[in-house]
Amino acid sequence: MEKVNWVLLRGLAREKGHWASFDKRMQSAFNGDVLCLDLPGAGDNLNEQVPLSIDEMTDFIREKWLQQRGDKKWSLLAISLGGMISLNWSSRYPEDFQQLVTINTSSKKFSGVFERISPLAIRTLLSTLFINDAHKRESLILSLITNHENVDKQIAKDWAQLAKTRHIKIISFLRQLFAASKFRLPDQIAIPYLALAAQKDRFTSSECSRKIASHFGAKLELHPSAGHDLPIDDGDWIIEKIKEHRLTL
Repeated sequence: MEKVNWVLLRGLAREKGHWASFDKRMQSAFNGDVLCLDLPGAGDNLNEQVPLSIDEMTDFIREKWLQQRGDKKWSLLAISLGGMISLNWSSRYPEDFQQLVTINTSSKKFSGVFERISPLAIRTLLSTLFINDAHKRESLILSLITNHENVDKQIAKDWAQLAKTRHIKIISFLRQLFAASKFRLPDQIAIPYLALAAQKDRFTSSECSRKIASHFGAKLELHPSAGHDLPIDDGDWIIEKIKEHRLTL
């Protein structure tokens, strides 16, 4: 199998430490390098001011990637807010990537506020602001964004440990949320594109991905039972669908 190198982007208030084992599974499945880049305001970029537009967030992350890409060919996979950035990136700089995969992303062009972020998600996120115990907070978030009972409970412990040292600032979270709310879907994507979504997503409606895929004439695959954090719920399914559609050039 041809070697495929991947850039991975996480979503709202998340960082590369939240991929759990998914990045390693991608590396093994595609026999290539995996580069997990953090959004401004998160992870390695925790103290960076978050831009108020997806365009600026894209430029920020792209600059980080340009410093590390070397002479390799890369593909891009991104979830949620990261998916919005990836669509913007692939539209403006189509020469950067061979292929694009988005997971449970959305755009205001086709979807209303409560399709993009459900009332349940809003209530849950607001409640986390008043939970000081990191493990309780991350367990609540994990219960919102995953559905499968076999999700490793150690993940919440790992995320809690991460939060103790690299917890995103409230102002950064709000600025990320604002940028996401203003995201404008590009007119076209000139590289092979696969949209993935979870039908039982309780954070963002799978209809959002369906409408985006239809807009671009892209392939769409729906997981019947997983939640918003599809890489945690069923990362192997993602890998299977990428291979099945033979997006690799």
